[in-house]
Amino acid sequence: MVPKPLTYMLLAVYPLKSPVISRENKVWMLTKPDLNKPMEAHRLASGSGKAIGQMGGEDADFYNTLLRDLQAKKKIGTEGVIYEPYDSIKVEGSVLALVVNDQAVEEVRLGQTVQIMIPKTGFYIESGGQVSDTGLIRSLDNTWEIAVQDIRKPAAGVIVHVGEVVSGNPKVGDLVLAEVDMPRRRDIIVIIPPRICYMLLFIKFWEKARARLVRW
Repeated sequence: MVPKPLTYMLLAVYPLKSPVISRENKVWMLTKPDLNKPMEAHRLASGSGKAIGQMGGEDADFYNTLLRDLQAKKKIGTEGVIYEPYDSIKVEGSVLALVVNDQAVEEVRLGQTVQIMIPKTGFYIESGGQVSDTGLIRSLDNTWEIAVQDIRKPAAGVIVHVGEVVSGNPKVGDLVLAEVDMPRRRDIIVIIPPRICYMLLFIKFWEKARARLVRW
């Protein structure tokens, strides 16, 4: 059996509703209740919850004001942007805000660099040796697209996707699909191997040790 405190790490690479770990002719189904506690601890450590608290960047005041305004208009909940990098590699929502040069704008154009905020994201924020995800945010009517190059958390409850408009004219209120570049995420996990190697070695050791204890 794979130790529960480690299995959640596999979801960062292979986000499944019911993860399957297979070895030889044995298969184990890992359910969400098994993984919730360690996953939540990692979410907090990586910037998804109140554990990080108030951010201290130069633009924190601007984004705090922006968040309060969106909450007052009932466009986002009290918790702010929902952060689900393990479950939600594809997310639909509406454009809550577009920010260019620390100014909120209603529309951006081809070639502009923009910070875009949506109600929920599956993009990973750089933490613990793993870099931020990249990917695409496109309108549901396929009239525009933003190539996401970075993810930021400039204030508590605020997560923005930093990218370049590669087609069309994105507008606040547009319905969108935000999709993580999963092949790149998997490649990065392979490129930064120590924690994954340690995890796999520990799993192998755990299985052997447990088998000996059971026989004993």
